[in-house]
Amino acid sequence: MPNGVLKQKRLSSAQSGQNLVEFMLSLPFILIIFLFVVEAGRAWFFYEAVKMAANEGAQTAAVYQSPSIGRTAVIRKLQIAGIPPTGTPQVTQVPNQHAYQVSVTANFVPLFGAAHFPLAGNDLFTGFPISYTALKQYAVY
Repeated sequence: MPNGVLKQKRLSSAQSGQNLVEFMLSLPFILIIFLFVVEAGRAWFFYEAVKMAANEGAQTAAVYQSPSIGRTAVIRKLQIAGIPPTGTPQVTQVPNQHAYQVSVTANFVPLFGAAHFPLAGNDLFTGFPISYTALKQYAVY
């Protein structure tokens, strides 16, 4: 009986070494998938924040009938989300309609935005713009 126990321990130690090797081979792929999910979540948050800022700015501009108040609402909403706008948000009254249109653009930079690879070029991870345009009408009585 003790020999059977020793054989079983020897097999399990050899098997645990194999498990470690398999884990180390699959770890880079697991990390890449995990980082991709995190970046996709960050990009979705960024898009939703830009969309909400544009909608709130258009709604505020329509309620107060003032582009400057709408622009202030957009900038405040982006600051709350921690997103710097690219340029000034455009808030305009739509001609011949009772509506305001807001266009917001912000540059999304990935977590590894500062990483530069010599063979890939310097503009690989500099980010990309996310834009959203909202239109809100107001009632005239």
